[in-house]
Amino acid sequence: MAKKKANANKGLGKGLSSLLGDSAVVGSLTETAAPQPSDPAGTAPVTMAGEAMVGIEQISPGPWQPRRSFDEGSLKDLAASIRQHGVVQPLLVREKPGHDDAYELIAGERRWRAAQRAGLHELPVLIRDADDRMAAEIALIENIQRHDLNAIEEASGYSRLMKEFDYTQEKLATIIGKSRSHLANMMRLLNLPQDVQTMITGGLLSAGQARPLIGHDDASSLAKDVAARNMSARQVESMVARLTQPKSSEAVEDDTDLKALEAELREKLGINVALRFNSTSQKGRITIDCTTLDQFDEMVGKLKKN
Repeated sequence: MAKKKANANKGLGKGLSSLLGDSAVVGSLTETAAPQPSDPAGTAPVTMAGEAMVGIEQISPGPWQPRRSFDEGSLKDLAASIRQHGVVQPLLVREKPGHDDAYELIAGERRWRAAQRAGLHELPVLIRDADDRMAAEIALIENIQRHDLNAIEEASGYSRLMKEFDYTQEKLATIIGKSRSHLANMMRLLNLPQDVQTMITGGLLSAGQARPLIGHDDASSLAKDVAARNMSARQVESMVARLTQPKSSEAVEDDTDLKALEAELREKLGINVALRFNSTSQKGRITIDCTTLDQFDEMVGKLKKN
């Protein structure tokens, strides 16, 4: 059973502070002292409006949480800190609709997960009277301001707010404190193939490396090459430009057989290869994309041997 006082001030405007209320309430997110693990259960004082101590099993992640991946090593470090110092910053929750003594996380899932690993039974929370729309806004903004989201999670969060709550890019940009161009560039990442998005989520590819591949037919195979060769975003841009540049008035034939041969050469040489052949002029071009002198020397050596 949670012990609580009146809810904190409501507000809706630009940034997380406006969504959470006045500066005093926002300050309490980082300044409010939490009970130590040695404190008897239920004895910690409720020191501010909207604050309570609730059982850890009463809390569950909200469906709007934008974060999907958590670094296990980071969670272990946080759990060790929590064992020593307790949860210094309260979690932000709302009462779970249709359930008694149950709460949904709005912000603080990483602390909640680490507290479970630390063996805590109760957690300090701030209880907000928030509908789905406000909860989704706060969850996204809080994670963005903490830089806790990878690029795909951030893009998915923007997309969900726009689809489910009918935001325009302009309105959403104002609320989260980002430019419209930032939103547009991030959401374009969702046009990448799913396997490329997974590479970004897993840290194998950065948003900058992946962005030039958007809309490319061979995005998946190129993404693997980019990651394997640790190419910079500028190098990826140059590679894509070379692969997609128009060939004057020549009609370029990219049939199935040519694509298959291209893939076979790429596999054997271990480097990106592009084949172009014009059936009218009976002329073609083989492009081997070397990004370092060592790669160039290696390819020259292979060609000499053959």
